[in-house]
Amino acid sequence: MMLPAVMLITAAVCLEPVQLSVTSREEPVVGTITSTTDQGIHLQLEDQRALVVPWYELRAGLVPEGVEPGFQELASQAWRAHERLARGDIQGALPLYQSLARTFLWRQGPQSRDVSEGLSKCLIAIGWRKRAIEPMLASFAAEGLPGTEILPVSDRIDTDLRVCRDFPPIFTGDDSSRLDELREASKRLQLMHAYYALVASSSSSRGQWVESIIELKRSLGARDAGLVLIEQVSFAQAHPDESVRRGAREALRRRTQTQGGTWIEVWARLAIGNSLIRDADELQRDQGLIELIHVVVRLGEIEPELTLFAAEIASEYLNQTDRAAWGSTITQQAQQNIQGGNRRSVDTGVSAP
Repeated sequence: MMLPAVMLITAAVCLEPVQLSVTSREEPVVGTITSTTDQGIHLQLEDQRALVVPWYELRAGLVPEGVEPGFQELASQAWRAHERLARGDIQGALPLYQSLARTFLWRQGPQSRDVSEGLSKCLIAIGWRKRAIEPMLASFAAEGLPGTEILPVSDRIDTDLRVCRDFPPIFTGDDSSRLDELREASKRLQLMHAYYALVASSSSSRGQWVESIIELKRSLGARDAGLVLIEQVSFAQAHPDESVRRGAREALRRRTQTQGGTWIEVWARLAIGNSLIRDADELQRDQGLIELIHVVVRLGEIEPELTLFAAEIASEYLNQTDRAAWGSTITQQAQQNIQGGNRRSVDTGVSAP
């Protein structure tokens, strides 16, 4: 994987304090511009703290005086992509994020995080879950730039387990993306990628991914609770050894009892359901269906988007078994969960063109 070239940093561009109108705050941000980069405008605040205001945060994508004109197009495109996604315009946001990804994917900084998250969200929304793996992982690599500590934290990432809550390693043959090894990321991200690739790949290549997982686990050494969960979810569905799959499902069943009513139960029941619903035994398939119905009926408010994903898997199975009416009912319930969960937390007052 080749990393994009770093864009040039400009020198200090403004010695007088400026006011920046940003979408995530009611009051403008006041500070002195120290530099501008591809990640945004770097400020020194009145209390001497450093802050990076990413381009997507500039209201209406308008750059202040003193910033080089060349950044205007970037700010406008970044803001429009973010705002379109925020209001649910996936088709409008996707091409913008795809264009920005050529520069920002696998870079560190808040603008890179927004591009990585935005692209992965768009790809998931249109059903290209396998293609969403790389930008999801890249969103982790984007963190850590000094001056971003006081920016809003992504609500997708569980801060304790360091996993993306709305994107478990569960796939349904949605696209034909080729998955290669991730070589230029941290060992943790390489291992996370291997778990996702194990589930997303064909059965003929899963043994190779298991070997990669074993090697990467050995190099990491320390136990990582987030990776343990991801391993259980991926192994329950895709490990070549049936006894390992069964053991992983049992571990996930225990999670449904000890961590019930959480996004972890959503992951666990989704993984168990997606695994069993493809079993050769009819009773096992129906048991998988019950697990998916749990997600839709009981857990819909926790991760609404995953509710719809569970309904899609269940509906496909019900259609194949001449129970299409049940599938429609489950899908309608999931869509109600989506409508109840899609409430924007911030009203920017400006709509992206």
